[in-house]
Amino acid sequence: KMDRDRSDAMKHATNFSEAISEGVLREYHDHVPALSELITSGFFLKFKNEEIDFLMESKNLQIEYEDEEFLRSAFASG
Repeated sequence: KMDRDRSDAMKHATNFSEAISEGVLREYHDHVPALSELITSGFFLKFKNEEIDFLMESKNLQIEYEDEEFLRSAFASG
């Protein structure tokens, strides 16, 4: 049962991340698999900041300043 739940979660996370990646990177098809993998990994890390920071650093990625500002305003606490 546990393996099936994990398999289902992996399928859903992968399908979700592919759909998001294709929508966001509509004009940059070559980058869809990499973003999809990053989103799927983030899902299983429960999108915790420290883990995501490490994951992005390990893949030599960074968030642009404008995107960081947008994320802060969109997900402001309080």
